[in-house]
Amino acid sequence: MLAAGAMALWSVFVLTNALRLRRIAPAMSERADPARIDGAPLAAPAE
Repeated sequence: MLAAGAMALWSVFVLTNALRLRRIAPAMSERADPARIDGAPLAAPAE
């Protein structure tokens, strides 16, 4: 009985974390590109 309750609680925990991550994932993809400095593109290499 105790194990069944623990498994149910764990399922709720996993579900709420998945929903939280889905909510913040778009904010993470909108971050600046790591190849840029201060939002400006890096200079092209000289030939």
